[in-house]
Order: sequence, then C-alpha cells, then structure tokens
Amino acid sequence: MYCIFFYSNGPVCQICVPKYQTITGSFYTNECLTEVEKFYQNRRPRTGTRGLRILHDNARPHKTKLAREKLEAMKIVELDYSPYSPDLAPCDFWLFPMLMKYLSGRKFENRAQMGSRYKVAEIIAKKPKPFSDGEFIKECLRSVAEIIYPDKTDQISKISLSHQTIARRIVDLSCSIENTLILRASNFRFYSLALDESTDATDTAQVAIFIRGIDDDFNITEEMAALVH
Repeated sequence: MYCIFFYSNGPVCQICVPKYQTITGSFYTNECLTEVEKFYQNRRPRTGTRGLRILHDNARPHKTKLAREKLEAMKIVELDYSPYSPDLAPCDFWLFPMLMKYLSGRKFENRAQMGSRYKVAEIIAKKPKPFSDGEFIKECLRSVAEIIYPDKTDQISKISLSHQTIARRIVDLSCSIENTLILRASNFRFYSLALDESTDATDTAQVAIFIRGIDDDFNITEEMAALVH
C-alpha cells in the first residue's frame, strides 16, 4: 500500500507503507506528513509548507491530536472534506480512477517492482526532459536502485552516460519495442487504430497512430505504432 500526496500540478510524494503496518495517527504524522514537509523544504526553502492547504478525508489517523499539532506546526490549513464532491474529493473522482486505468491488466511480482515503476513515472511527470539527457536517465536509475538495489546506488551514480551512448541505447530500445509489437500484432484476433493530430500551430504538424488489439487469450496491447510528420 502507498500513501500518496498530490497537488494540481502532479504528485508531491508517495510513501511505501511497510507490510502489515497499520495506518495510525503516529505513522501518518511521523512518516507521511514528514515526507510532505521535506518535499516543500526542498522546493520552497524560504517558506516551506507555510500557507499550504491540505485536503484529506475524515479517516481517524488524519484527525488525531498528533496529526493536527503537526499540521499546525507546519502552518498548513486543513480544509473541510466533502465526500460527494468531484472537486473536493479528488482521490475518489480523479486519483483512484487514473491509477486503476494505468494499473489495469498489469502484473507486478513484488512491491518493490510496483514502487520503482511508480517512482520513475513520478520523476518523468515532474521533470519532462528528453531521454537523451544522461543525468535524467541516471536519476531514474538511482530511484529504482534505492528501492530494489539500495546497496548499488553509488555504483549507478558513477556510470558515465554520454549523449552518444544514450542515443544508441534509445535506437536499440526502439527496435526492440517495434519487433515486440509486430510479434504481438500477428496474434491479434481484433484490433483498432486511433489517430491523434497535433494542434500546436507553432510546432511541426504531425499525426500519432495508436494501435490497440486483443489476442485469443484476451491479452490487450495498446502502443503508439507510428508518428507521421
């Protein structure tokens, strides 16, 4: 299980809850709210969490004296929770449906695998950089190593990733994805195509072609098949 904090522009932080751990007021305060505090101390060194507003539901851990004192110390204003409002209950009407859409049909062998994939997705959402950026790739690798191979994080930091190395690797990955898609498409029982046209007048006109198919075992594949300029 994960505790996730997010704001209008995307995720703030996600906390992996240890197996068999009960979410108590103490855990919510000392582990979850502390991570939020660290995030904003790094993001806004001068103001930190001062002036922020938090919206969480009426679960008991959120309403303990310890949690309220922590929020007061962080100078965070607690908003009233409305369980039936799409705007004031964003977890029920936005976050959970989005996670279900992303995770539907996906299988994870363990918690670490799931956590590492979410962490990389979080980094990509926060820092939309090209995959030819070596430091960006290393940051993603380090985030995975911290969860799966914590003892090898330093080794990954020392890896040299030049622009040429990254470019060659991207070509290899592209060929691998293309070959995998061709193999899967040969087993499709039914398939459909979708087109998405660029509407940015200041950029190059292009059309993205997506393919979605299903095989005899009801395995669904959805990928971008081509990008036409």
